Amino acid sequence: MSKQFLFSILTAGVLATSCNQVTEKAKEETQNVLNQTSKDVQKVIDDLGLVYVEEGAQNIITYEEVNAAQQAWCDALVKIGKLKEEGGDYKGFAEQVLTKLYETVDVIGQKREKSHKS
Repeated sequence: MSKQFLFSILTAGVLATSCNQVTEKAKEETQNVLNQTSKDVQKVIDDLGLVYVEEGAQNIITYEEVNAAQQAWCDALVKIGKLKEEGGDYKGFAEQVLTKLYETVDVIGQKREKSHKS
């Protein structure tokens, strides 16, 4: 075997080892972030006494957020009915409410996708 061939094999081995070490370090750092996030999520689960949380959840919609969304929906329905009774633009208002709702759902979905990719 030539010296150049041996040098090539040695260099390839060193590079492969270096790449593996970098990859392992990146995996460890990612796992540390996930563990911390999981601890935060677990605290919310424990504090609220939740029974089910999707496996791998990195964030949680709280009771307060759900309650606020329900209240906003109820308020919007009442206003739509009131506008209709008063001869106002209830269809336009309903469209605004639904547009805002779907924009919010899109944002929540994007956050959820992002947290599952992490």
